[in-house]
Amino acid sequence: MEREDGMNATRAVGSAGAANSEAPHTSVTAVTTVTTAGGDGSGPVGMVDAASIVGPSFLRDSDGLTIVTITASHDAEIARIIRANLVSFHLDIPGTAYFDPELDHLSAFYGSRADRRYFVVTDHSGRPLGGAGLAEVAGTTDTAELQKLYLSDDAKGHRMGYALIERIEAFASAHGYRQLYVETHHRMAAANHIYLRSGFHRLAGPLAGSVHGGAMDRFYMKDVMMS
Repeated sequence: MEREDGMNATRAVGSAGAANSEAPHTSVTAVTTVTTAGGDGSGPVGMVDAASIVGPSFLRDSDGLTIVTITASHDAEIARIIRANLVSFHLDIPGTAYFDPELDHLSAFYGSRADRRYFVVTDHSGRPLGGAGLAEVAGTTDTAELQKLYLSDDAKGHRMGYALIERIEAFASAHGYRQLYVETHHRMAAANHIYLRSGFHRLAGPLAGSVHGGAMDRFYMKDVMMS
């Protein structure tokens, strides 16, 4: 397990360092740039409608980072990154993602429904550096939850927190969701900063039926349906 002492530290997008290195991102638009060929993300770049962002599409970052849909090969490292982040914030407690039963098999959980998705940031060698997911909110028909947005130190400084949120918003809108809900903790100062800069507004409390509302204490919502 890594420590936040500058030596191989792994921290969430909610860490203070991430907030200082992530520049604000504009709202998602109906069209985005993706690579349309090449399994390694090296294919030609074209403009596609956001509704087509439903498969393992790739988004190339100027520094060689890529966003892909999670596969089973990513599961173990993504689980490790998430747990290490939660430990670093002393949130390895019941009621957080640390103890989610699906954490070690996120590809199966997010692949079990067409309106769920988990996106992974990878480097040029395909190594996972973090990610973020989306799944339905129980008891609603138009609200999805942005889930498990965590990054390793190697993904900081590349605007990937904002890029992941943009990708999640596009996917949510393409699948008929009108709102995105997210839960975090006050200790994750940069996560709170990023959500606010991304257009989320703070709620007074968790949505009814929240799984993590007892452990988390910051709750946000954003409208995402495109016109």
